[in-house]
Amino acid sequence: MEAKTVPEELKKASEELVQVTKEVKDLQAQVKEEEGKLLPDVEVPPEATKKLNQLRVALHRAEARKAEVQHRYDSLRAGFKYTP
Repeated sequence: MEAKTVPEELKKASEELVQVTKEVKDLQAQVKEEEGKLLPDVEVPPEATKKLNQLRVALHRAEARKAEVQHRYDSLRAGFKYTP
Protein backbone atom coordinates (compact mmCIF):
# COMPACT_ATOMS: atom_id res chain seq x y z
CA MET A 1 0.00 0.00 0.00
CA GLU A 2 1.39 3.36 -1.02
CA ALA A 3 1.15 6.36 1.31
CA LYS A 4 -0.71 9.38 -0.03
CA THR A 5 0.90 12.79 0.01
CA VAL A 6 -1.03 15.37 2.01
CA PRO A 7 -2.14 18.21 -0.30
CA GLU A 8 -0.85 21.72 0.40
CA GLU A 9 -4.40 23.00 0.71
CA LEU A 10 -5.05 20.58 3.59
CA LYS A 11 -1.77 21.55 5.27
CA LYS A 12 -2.67 25.25 5.04
CA ALA A 13 -6.17 24.60 6.40
CA SER A 14 -4.63 22.70 9.29
CA GLU A 15 -2.22 25.54 10.08
CA GLU A 16 -5.04 28.08 9.91
CA LEU A 17 -7.18 25.97 12.24
CA VAL A 18 -4.35 25.80 14.79
CA GLN A 19 -3.86 29.58 14.58
CA VAL A 20 -7.57 30.39 14.97
CA THR A 21 -7.91 27.92 17.84
CA LYS A 22 -5.05 29.67 19.64
CA GLU A 23 -6.69 33.05 19.07
CA VAL A 24 -9.97 31.76 20.56
CA LYS A 25 -8.19 30.38 23.63
CA ASP A 26 -6.30 33.65 24.13
CA LEU A 27 -9.50 35.69 23.86
CA GLN A 28 -11.29 33.37 26.27
CA ALA A 29 -8.51 33.90 28.80
CA GLN A 30 -8.70 37.69 28.33
CA VAL A 31 -12.48 37.69 28.81
CA LYS A 32 -12.15 35.59 31.96
CA GLU A 33 -9.48 37.98 33.28
CA GLU A 34 -11.64 41.03 32.62
CA GLU A 35 -14.66 39.36 34.21
CA GLY A 36 -12.53 38.69 37.27
CA LYS A 37 -11.84 42.39 37.62
CA LEU A 38 -15.55 43.18 37.95
CA LEU A 39 -17.45 42.58 41.16
CA PRO A 40 -20.50 40.39 40.51
CA ASP A 41 -22.82 42.02 43.07
CA VAL A 42 -21.99 45.61 42.20
CA GLU A 43 -23.65 47.46 39.36
CA VAL A 44 -20.93 48.76 37.09
CA PRO A 45 -21.34 51.70 34.72
CA PRO A 46 -21.22 50.88 30.99
CA GLU A 47 -17.88 52.67 30.60
CA ALA A 48 -16.27 50.16 32.96
CA THR A 49 -17.45 47.18 30.92
CA LYS A 50 -16.43 48.64 27.55
CA LYS A 51 -13.23 46.59 27.28
CA LEU A 52 -15.02 43.42 28.37
CA ASN A 53 -17.71 43.97 25.75
CA GLN A 54 -15.09 44.56 23.06
CA LEU A 55 -13.31 41.35 24.05
CA ARG A 56 -16.58 39.41 23.96
CA VAL A 57 -17.33 40.70 20.45
CA ALA A 58 -13.83 39.74 19.31
CA LEU A 59 -14.24 36.32 20.93
CA HIS A 60 -17.59 35.69 19.22
CA ARG A 61 -16.11 36.67 15.85
CA ALA A 62 -13.11 34.41 16.42
CA GLU A 63 -15.40 31.52 17.40
CA ALA A 64 -17.43 32.03 14.23
CA ARG A 65 -14.24 32.12 12.18
CA LYS A 66 -13.03 28.95 13.89
CA ALA A 67 -16.28 27.18 12.99
CA GLU A 68 -15.81 28.16 9.33
CA VAL A 69 -12.18 27.05 9.30
CA GLN A 70 -13.03 23.80 11.11
CA HIS A 71 -15.73 23.02 8.54
CA ARG A 72 -13.36 23.71 5.65
CA TYR A 73 -10.63 21.59 7.24
CA ASP A 74 -13.05 18.72 7.92
CA SER A 75 -14.27 18.82 4.32
CA LEU A 76 -10.74 18.81 2.90
CA ARG A 77 -9.68 16.05 5.28
CA ALA A 78 -12.66 13.89 4.37
CA GLY A 79 -11.95 14.42 0.70
CA PHE A 80 -8.34 13.40 1.22
CA LYS A 81 -9.16 10.45 3.45
CA TYR A 82 -11.78 8.91 1.20
CA THR A 83 -10.19 9.39 -2.20
CA PRO A 84 -8.11 6.58 -3.59
